[in-house]
Amino acid sequence: MPPSPSPSILHDIHRATGEKAPSSYIVMLNDGVDLDAFIRTLQKSVDPSAFKLAHSYTVIHGFSGTFTEAALDVVRKAHEVRRIEEDAVCELSWEVKQPRAGWGLNRISQEPKLIVDPEGGFEYTYDGNAMEDGVDIYIIDSGIKIEHNEFDDPHGRSKRRATHGYVYPSLNDGDIVGHGTAVAGVAGGLRCGVYKYARLISVKVGDTMSPVTANILDGIEYVVKEVAASGRPSVVNMSLYAYDPDKALESLVTGVARKEESMCVCVQGTTENAADYAPARAASSNTVGASNINDARWKKSNWGSVVSFFAPGEMVTVPDIRNTTDLKEESGTSLAAPYVSGLIAYLIMLHGQKTPAEMTQYLKNTSLNGLLTDLPEGTPNRLVNNGF
Repeated sequence: MPPSPSPSILHDIHRATGEKAPSSYIVMLNDGVDLDAFIRTLQKSVDPSAFKLAHSYTVIHGFSGTFTEAALDVVRKAHEVRRIEEDAVCELSWEVKQPRAGWGLNRISQEPKLIVDPEGGFEYTYDGNAMEDGVDIYIIDSGIKIEHNEFDDPHGRSKRRATHGYVYPSLNDGDIVGHGTAVAGVAGGLRCGVYKYARLISVKVGDTMSPVTANILDGIEYVVKEVAASGRPSVVNMSLYAYDPDKALESLVTGVARKEESMCVCVQGTTENAADYAPARAASSNTVGASNINDARWKKSNWGSVVSFFAPGEMVTVPDIRNTTDLKEESGTSLAAPYVSGLIAYLIMLHGQKTPAEMTQYLKNTSLNGLLTDLPEGTPNRLVNNGF
């Protein structure tokens, strides 16, 4: 005989809001009902393949298992039942805290305004579920000093995460000015980086602080081909700019961001209206302005309506190319952009791949709004945040 049916009862099934285990349900019984007896009766009343018991619980006075529609219908009609839920898939939250981090990492991982000189130093908080190396960040810049220990493997393996991907003909690999190394360090350095598990790929387009557009275009072409060949989620950081009328650079960046669904492009501007510069004004790119520790626009940061959001950029911690161990502090919108590049790579690893447009919108939705000061009229007031 099945559990006591009632013609007037058909219990609702409380649906999971996210992913659920297929055909698996949790059943809670009314107080006073004999749990073991109910389970035995249910097992006898349905086909053996229709219900398979997983667990019984004394705390919630219920049980879980897999049910066919026929077995589930028996339970839904039983007056002994108090509640039926789909078996929801839960995610573990693993909060990681990095002590003695730079202020920039601290700022993108908390909502309240920073204490300028906190006791114990600054702290960076991120989700440990993103501690894998599934995303590439291409650094189109002056090269990377790949032997710096900021680019060691966080798991302690011998391999380095930074590699020489492309070197413009006539140039040597490495970084003699330090700009690309600093950018790579902010995006993915062990101590000063946002996403410490990224593969950092150097795309060297110059040996000075002023690479020419033709070199940059060639570097972007290399990135497009590499991403297509690898099939890996990728982020492109371009901490550089050219004044109008550099339409070739603007057009190529726009085309890349629209065409390549696995590529997100982060760029900087300069001290003026970013709409006057390429690739900052390029559609579909993430144009980043620089903020300081007091949540004000850095005095030399770009501004204007084409700025997507702001990130730390004044006196932030970066690798020093004079040796393979030291860090230093530098300022620039060049350093604000890789905070966003690293954050995008982190979010891809945490939440899965998104199109560039979807990722930009996600960053806007999760940014801290209305906190920044000293913004010219029409400049979006968004400070990026990693969700903590």
